[in-house]
Amino acid sequence: MNASNDLRVLVVAPFGKDAALIESALRGPGISVSALPGPGELTTAILGGAGTAIITEEVLQNGAVEEVARVVRQQPPWSDFPFIVLTGGGVSTAATEIAARSVAPLGNVSLLERPLRPATLISAVRSALAARQRQYTSGNRSGRHCGRRRTSRGQQR
Repeated sequence: MNASNDLRVLVVAPFGKDAALIESALRGPGISVSALPGPGELTTAILGGAGTAIITEEVLQNGAVEEVARVVRQQPPWSDFPFIVLTGGGVSTAATEIAARSVAPLGNVSLLERPLRPATLISAVRSALAARQRQYTSGNRSGRHCGRRRTSRGQQR
C-alpha cells in the first residue's frame, strides 16, 4: 500500500461531464481524487491503495462487476472497500431493483441517485473515507495492513 494513496477517491465516470463535476465538488473541500477511464484501471488503482471509489452505474456492465469483485476478494481480511455507485434517478422499478442486486458482489456499496447535490456527495465520501481510515487502523494494529490476503472463498493464505 502507498500511504499517499490510501485515502484517495477513485472516480470512474467516463460519460458526459460526471467525472469533472465530481472532481470539482470533492477537490473544493480538499479531498484527493483520481479520475479513471474504466473498470480495468479501477482494479489496478484499488490494489495501489484507495479510500473509496465512485462509479456510475453505466460502467458496471458487461462483466465489470465481477472484474472489480475479484480484486475486492484479494484484499486483506480486515478490508471492506467502500463503493459509491451513482444510479439513475426516478421511481424504483424492477429494473432498478435488479441493478441494485447486480452490484452485491462488490460488498460494501452505497447507491446514490442522480442528480445529487454536491453536499450529499461530499457527505457520502467523507463517511466512506472515515470508515476506510478505521479499517486501515485496524489492519495496522493487527499487523496485517499489507499481510495475508483472502482467497476467493474467504480463507487466508
